[in-house]
Amino acid sequence: MLVAAAAHSPASTALPRRRRRAAAPPSRKTPESQALRSILHSRVIACLRAQDGETAMQAARAAVRGGVSVLEIVMSTPGALEVIGDLRRSYPSLTFGM
Repeated sequence: MLVAAAAHSPASTALPRRRRRAAAPPSRKTPESQALRSILHSRVIACLRAQDGETAMQAARAAVRGGVSVLEIVMSTPGALEVIGDLRRSYPSLTFGM
């Protein structure tokens, strides 16, 4: 969602506003371009923070069962890198990051 504040200026000097187009995803099949395509397709990134790695894994699995396909594990979660690794092995077709 794009939110813009209107500038107060005389109507004669105001230029019509153009809508910005969303950047087209890269066409190459790099991991970065695949992640971008997943994000653009899902339009939702769930951000997860937990007090420990086990709780993070349980919450992430629940999110995936609920239909989330792009999930960020916040780095302040203890064991975040291990959680991401486990999730990538368990759900290779989904997108996980930090």
